[in-house]
Amino acid sequence: MADKVYVEVGKFTVGDIFDNQFKSMLPAVMEKAADAAIGKSSALTGSKPKDGKGFKVSGTLTMTLDKKAKKLSATCKLIIAVLPKDEMKAMPNGSGGLPVDPEKVDKGDVKALAEAVVTDAIVKQANPFMAKGTG
Repeated sequence: MADKVYVEVGKFTVGDIFDNQFKSMLPAVMEKAADAAIGKSSALTGSKPKDGKGFKVSGTLTMTLDKKAKKLSATCKLIIAVLPKDEMKAMPNGSGGLPVDPEKVDKGDVKALAEAVVTDAIVKQANPFMAKGTG
């Protein structure tokens, strides 16, 4: 069996968001979701090798609320960098939406959508790319 490819979860940030009260909680939510999504791949590991080679995944999330359509929407733009030089290699992204009552959007709605969008982008795009290795 080939050695697993090391992946480090980097910094996740929030770009534009419909309500700033949710901005501070989201980076930790996204980083946790990224770590869990990377863990779903049997080809990847969070254990850093001695040579430091692998990938670092970071990203930015934007979230909007369309009151007329009653929909919360999010987009996650990831950056995959090759370690140890931290050179950008790929920029996958994901997006999604959630039907909501625009007058009652809460922390649970925001958290669920952020987790889903980050997980989707990593599982469908980032993991397969990184599983090929840095070579």
